[in-house]
Amino acid sequence: FSGLSYSKTGGATSDVLLPDITTPEIRPYTKELFRCAFARLGIVVENYSAQAQPGKEMTFPVTLINDYNNDIEALDVKFTVYKGDEILYTETKSYSVNAAGAADGSDLATQEFIYQIPDKRNIKDGEELLIIAEYDYNGENIYSQRKLTIDYSLTDPVSIGKPTEAKS
Repeated sequence: FSGLSYSKTGGATSDVLLPDITTPEIRPYTKELFRCAFARLGIVVENYSAQAQPGKEMTFPVTLINDYNNDIEALDVKFTVYKGDEILYTETKSYSVNAAGAADGSDLATQEFIYQIPDKRNIKDGEELLIIAEYDYNGENIYSQRKLTIDYSLTDPVSIGKPTEAKS
């Protein structure tokens, strides 16, 4: 991880610091994402699709990665799909994961959440869905999130978005 990066080819400097490098402070949004990304009990939604087809069923594997020296038993993980502020779907599953360093890989636990994307009658082309998987542990809420953009062209690639001619 680098707080300040430089790209000689493009001549651009990028950073996660504000207001400037002389008084470094991580941007609040970035700080929140780092808090979740570096949690000792990690969570990740392992579906990296950027677009979603209306009406299609999608699978979202959600994995917990335990870096604690103790087993985690019966931890509830909530999976929620939002369209703006509206909750379209929510489901909770219980996870158990062994302590860090388990030789058999049982310090990871994955379960799948299945969600059917709304059909064209209920969602517009270009709208975004926000997928959040989260848990509460030791007084902290930790989450992983993904954004999906509805893409009608995935539904009917033969006709959508292509010019047509009316004939009588």
